[in-house]
Amino acid sequence: MKIAEALSTGVNTLSDAGIENAEQECRWIMEDLLHKNILSITSGRHDDLPMDVSERYTHLLSRRRRGEPLVRILGNQYFFGRRFDVHPGVFIPRPATETLVEEALKCIKGIPSPKILDVGVGTGAILVSLLLEYPDAFGWGIDISDVAIQNAKHNAERFHLSDRVDFTNHDMTQPETWTGLGIAFDLIVANPPYIRDSEQSELPPEVRDHEPPQALYSGPDGLDHIQMIAQWAHHALTPQGCLLIEFGIDQSNSIKELFSRLRYRDVTIIPDLTGRPRVLRATS
Repeated sequence: MKIAEALSTGVNTLSDAGIENAEQECRWIMEDLLHKNILSITSGRHDDLPMDVSERYTHLLSRRRRGEPLVRILGNQYFFGRRFDVHPGVFIPRPATETLVEEALKCIKGIPSPKILDVGVGTGAILVSLLLEYPDAFGWGIDISDVAIQNAKHNAERFHLSDRVDFTNHDMTQPETWTGLGIAFDLIVANPPYIRDSEQSELPPEVRDHEPPQALYSGPDGLDHIQMIAQWAHHALTPQGCLLIEFGIDQSNSIKELFSRLRYRDVTIIPDLTGRPRVLRATS
């Protein structure tokens, strides 16, 4: 089978399954299998596809056709211009979260050797991106999931950041996590669970069936984790420290009121690139 024929067959397979961007996804799969960029693949589209690659390609298309997310199939995701490995059982970083990173860089601008805490570090995409963009910064990442901690360590090592970052297993909902950190941070960032428990059945299957539940759900109103962060982050921030939290689209009024009531200063809601409320910024 020629490469062009394989791509065409793949597009038809995914399109028939109702998958949007079928052509782009087939190209990404082929790039991953051949370890070539799309320009090289296009120029060699009349070349024969090796049998082992053809079999692997068919297998991956079958997984995608059944609804498994492409990131889970390929094991990586691009975030803030860089490729991060995503291990099974770890939350996939989303492009919308890049808004949080952009805002974080503004918060630490001009601070010498800022200390950054990432609460619920996941793959490490947020924290690693910040450390790469701000070479004088030092980072700490916490997560309740051992699998996530190992994934974050792996990505930090890939980008040669092991000497500037530390990862530990902690539960953000426990007060002793916050009181026991022993460090005053210039910046705390978090993309915590914020989906209501009752909304599980309403989620797309790609999210509901393929993301770790502990990274998604947060009580009846979706605010259990955010409330805990709001209550205890004061204990871990410097006097002028900045806190950034991603939240659900319909939660902006509730969390702005929450942080204002707890006497955070400069409480501001930041929209993402689509104009939707996405990130809360506050200072201690």
